[in-house]
Amino acid sequence: MSKIRDILELKPDHGCTTGGRDERLESKGHDCPECHGNGWHWAEDGKDYVKAPCHVCKGTGKVDAVVTIHWQASEGRSKV
Repeated sequence: MSKIRDILELKPDHGCTTGGRDERLESKGHDCPECHGNGWHWAEDGKDYVKAPCHVCKGTGKVDAVVTIHWQASEGRSKV
């Protein structure tokens, strides 16, 4: 489960809600939680253990986070 350590202030700017525009926030270069930033893990190969690339970060040791915000009209009573 992800932990939020930063506070985001969400405030729509003029025109962001028309047409259902999405915003995308990226945070790059986090240590992979699966391999702890090593890029590999020990895997059994018959009788031996060998280093295998991490299946989450593909051997890079790093992962990126992408957050997408989709703005849309609120459901509920109309003010008109």
